[in-house]
Amino acid sequence: MRYLQRFAVMLLLLAASFAHANDRIIARAFIDDPSGHMTLAEAQLAPSKPFTGVLSRGFTASATWLKLSVSGDPAARPGETWVVRVRPVYLDDIQLYDPLDTSQRPRQAGDHVEWRDAEFKSLSHGFVIPASTETRQIWLRLSTTSSSFIHVQVMTVDDVQQSSRLQEMAYGLMLGFLLLFFMWAVLHWFLWRETMMAMFSATHLMAIIYAMTLVGYSRVLLGEWVSALTVDALSNLVYCSYVLVSLLFHYFFLREFQPSRWLLRLIPALAIGLFSVAMVLMVSGQVRWAMQANVISVTVSPFLILAVAISCSAWDGASEDAQPPIPRWALIFFYVLVSSVVLVATSHALGLFNAPEINLHLYLIHGILTGAVLVALLQFRALRNEEARSLAALRARSAAQQVEIERQKSQLQSRFMEMLAHELKTSLSVLHMVFGSSQPSAEMMSHGRQTLQSVNDLIDRCLLVEKFEDDQIVSNFEHFRIDEVVDEAWQKSADPSRFATYYEERISIKSDRQLLKSVVSNLLDNAIKYSLPGSLIQLRVRPAAHEGLRGCEVSVENEVRLRAGEPVFPEQEQLFKKYYRADAARRHTGSGLGLYLVINFVRLLGGTVRYEQHDFSVRFTVWLPN
Repeated sequence: MRYLQRFAVMLLLLAASFAHANDRIIARAFIDDPSGHMTLAEAQLAPSKPFTGVLSRGFTASATWLKLSVSGDPAARPGETWVVRVRPVYLDDIQLYDPLDTSQRPRQAGDHVEWRDAEFKSLSHGFVIPASTETRQIWLRLSTTSSSFIHVQVMTVDDVQQSSRLQEMAYGLMLGFLLLFFMWAVLHWFLWRETMMAMFSATHLMAIIYAMTLVGYSRVLLGEWVSALTVDALSNLVYCSYVLVSLLFHYFFLREFQPSRWLLRLIPALAIGLFSVAMVLMVSGQVRWAMQANVISVTVSPFLILAVAISCSAWDGASEDAQPPIPRWALIFFYVLVSSVVLVATSHALGLFNAPEINLHLYLIHGILTGAVLVALLQFRALRNEEARSLAALRARSAAQQVEIERQKSQLQSRFMEMLAHELKTSLSVLHMVFGSSQPSAEMMSHGRQTLQSVNDLIDRCLLVEKFEDDQIVSNFEHFRIDEVVDEAWQKSADPSRFATYYEERISIKSDRQLLKSVVSNLLDNAIKYSLPGSLIQLRVRPAAHEGLRGCEVSVENEVRLRAGEPVFPEQEQLFKKYYRADAARRHTGSGLGLYLVINFVRLLGGTVRYEQHDFSVRFTVWLPN
């Protein structure tokens, strides 16, 4: 906010920089001419009312005579001239009566005078009068369809040139800021294609055209090409169109905050209705009434918009993520500021009071200030919307990941049911064959017992997996000799005779005996099932270091089956995944859970598992810290 304050102070200083030129007028008074036909002689005899600074008479059909006392300069040289500068630029017809003027020709200025006929060509209206050594009275007659709001200064040529340079610099800076706001809005619209940003772009484009018209650039640029009356009509159209576009922007801006619907609908109704009325009045020749209706709409509409802003309810009951990007207090404060500035700016146009000279530029200052505040609010809104878009994208990715997780879970459940159905069906077939025989042989009974053991092992592994995934595995570390666990495991295996066991040392470690037993048993069971039938299985235990830590290794190596004389190896990337079984292993009973339990239990024990392929064999090596 401090940057906006500095910005406002800078604009006020620039606007005031040309407000304190050396003015030679020492007294001001005016005479009301209701008939519009009063002559200079009649005006000189009529009672006058003194005023200071800027005269503001509102929208009146009366002509206004200004009696101005101009102080003399004892140092004035013969042939020296002064300039009578008259502002604002939208005044229609100004006539000058100077007792030192001996030309006997009409002296006229205003926006109904052709640019080529203007005797003082600048952004302001003016006349060139002779300098004098003594005080004299000059008279101006004002007749206009716009607000009778007039400020007159009499200055030396040097003073008016210096003031004009400062004035043009200030106007150029203000237009530059408006152009910057417009480019910012266009860029944001191009990036996001939001209706509201499109309306903001249109509003600031109209603000640039309005500002150029209000300070006189349109008269300078178009005066050589079209008539003065055409420039005046186009200017009036710009004044009304700017109000229309601004109100429509506020309609689109405020509807995001869930205001009262009937109040919100009044904004476009008021904008379009008053614009239509103004156009009808202008076409029918009632320009003064059209301009007065336009100023009244400018005065009333900010209070309607403030009421709409106060009625907004988008913050009520909304979660933190769903809160509007602009806080309620900031929105209401902005419209209180707009209403206050507009009330001050339009009160002098309506003739409610005589205003200081700074009010000549208040419409421009209002446009710059409100534009700056709106840019700040909309930039904050754009940042919040970008955060919301990022959050929505993150949630979408999270949802997609959750869907993928659920899909994978579904696949795993499907594979589990497929595995379970296959294993149980195979085991039941064997048991049906054994117990369906009237006199089962000893070999058949042994086969039946092995089948029951396989079913029991399958159930045990499923329960272990469930406990592991539910984080119910509790480690119980103790000191024991690893060869004792290995001996117990291979002696209880399905075919102990196939193992060749080598112990380089009798190693004691501190680990979880039951988890290690499960690891070794699963490795041995895997080697028996998926090795070449009758082949020897190498089982080794030796001390080994890993990444600088002492420990021991348990390795199981077995020959793989052959297909057309070639070894068949499992897919290394899938090997330790749940339910994975190599194609060559599907003829044997198995759950696809053994190696999944091995790698996860070893990780719980702080160790690693390494898989290696040789020419005709595979080796699984488990390292555990000592």
